[in-house]
Amino acid sequence: MSENSKLFSKEEFSQLVEQAIENELRTQNIDSIGIIANHLELLLVDPIRWQTETEDLHLLKLQEKINNYIHFIETKQYVKKYGDNFDKKVINLTFQYAPSDNGLAFLAQVQKVLQSTDMSLKVVLPE
Repeated sequence: MSENSKLFSKEEFSQLVEQAIENELRTQNIDSIGIIANHLELLLVDPIRWQTETEDLHLLKLQEKINNYIHFIETKQYVKKYGDNFDKKVINLTFQYAPSDNGLAFLAQVQKVLQSTDMSLKVVLPE
């Protein structure tokens, strides 16, 4: 980080890191969507390595993306292409790197919130 501090102010460096995470997660996009066993499945891929220095920002951007998926489902933006006859709507969150303890705690909270809906969060961790 000392080399970076010579090139960028702390604010500039933070903005660059935020932009890099945003570009990787593409928070405004649905990564993939399809139908599996009468479930509408939305794939969300998290390709970012979990690091202490960027964990808060990573969690914030992941929350933003999950919220966008939930909004997509709640507003039924899938109906025109896929119809609306599904037993369940599943957000299939696949990680390239294992989440931190805080990341896992956040995911447990998301799953808890979705329990009372027709949506669920399926988490796939790397082997």
